[in-house]
Amino acid sequence: MKLKLDMELIKKYSYILVGALLLIFIYKILDNFGTVANTFLNTLRGIIKILMPILIGLVLAYFLFRPMRGIEKFIYKLLPKSRKHPGGVRLGAILIVYIITITLIVLFFYATIPSVFDSLTGLINQMPDSLVKIDEMLGRTMAKGGPAQDILAGLNGTIDGLQNLTSRDIMNQITSYFGTNPDSIKEISNVAFIFVKGTVGFIISFFIVFFIGLYLMLDKEKVFQQVDRFAKAVMSKKIYNGSHWAGITIDDIFYKYFTGKILTSMLIGFLFYLGLLMIGVEYAPLFGMIVGVTNVIPYFGPIIGAVPAVVITLIDDPIKAVWVAICIIIVQQFDGNVLAPNVLGKIVELNPFWVLISVIIGGSLFGILGLFVAIPMCAVIKVFIEEALTRWERKKERLLWDDFSEIK
Repeated sequence: MKLKLDMELIKKYSYILVGALLLIFIYKILDNFGTVANTFLNTLRGIIKILMPILIGLVLAYFLFRPMRGIEKFIYKLLPKSRKHPGGVRLGAILIVYIITITLIVLFFYATIPSVFDSLTGLINQMPDSLVKIDEMLGRTMAKGGPAQDILAGLNGTIDGLQNLTSRDIMNQITSYFGTNPDSIKEISNVAFIFVKGTVGFIISFFIVFFIGLYLMLDKEKVFQQVDRFAKAVMSKKIYNGSHWAGITIDDIFYKYFTGKILTSMLIGFLFYLGLLMIGVEYAPLFGMIVGVTNVIPYFGPIIGAVPAVVITLIDDPIKAVWVAICIIIVQQFDGNVLAPNVLGKIVELNPFWVLISVIIGGSLFGILGLFVAIPMCAVIKVFIEEALTRWERKKERLLWDDFSEIK
């Protein structure tokens, strides 16, 4: 006796079974969400850590390709016969841009690191006296009473704990942060081993970054041709044209924004450093570098960077602290009203309201990375929306014109 299979019934129950299994799978994930999320994040961190030299090489090639092309065009203009050897010219242009970049980085660190290191060392040496002053000030404030009594008591306990820290405790905290067992650095030989291990790892990573950037810039056109060919093969003409335009738009906005932002942040840090020197503030190089780095974050960056300078100066000289606050306000106003509109405003073309909203949303969703990329992403979304609206308006006008033609 042959069994007659009802394929529709089998299909129906198969869908039910797959749906049930999917629901059970989702339930288990939600039930163990913390474990699953931690496992996923740890795996992702491990992958990123392994791929970090490659990612840095990609970023390096991205930012150095345009200067390299400028040098390449200059060589062709200076030596017309060199067009017969494009590979050699490209390699020479890459090496020149590498030499210029490394030279600028070395000069920057040579000019800043010694003074920043001296400032940091002086700040650490002065920390015990500063903690005593803060402790005394909190004690006097607590004696007066007030609604903030519990907060002041908590701060006082924190200060007392910091005062009991020894240099060994600080060293243990630093080594633990970098993933090193504090007990392993008790012997000089272990310290030397850790130093050699770190140095070798840095050299290997440096060469990986160097050669990845080199090969990407050497064969960028070929790589893009292969990607372009694959995109044309798998996409329709309409989707391909839209994707191509979107890629060019994103590249143009991101490159110009980050290049301009880095240059303006360096200038703001230098101006704040000069202002602190004029005021006579100690550790001016350290505070200037902090403001220069944090200024990459729009709006809140200069304020975040100025907090250490104001607080530390307040301990020694409240009058100077007021001048430091005035200095950062002046520098921030110069950045917001002069530099940013002229350097970055023409790139992103966003009004302050949308800039603020994008920074808040980006920081809330993606943390520090979100703060950095919020503005260019918002600018990209704005361009996409404007393009979509323009096309929709044209389509609407065309339909109206067709209707009018039919009536006539």
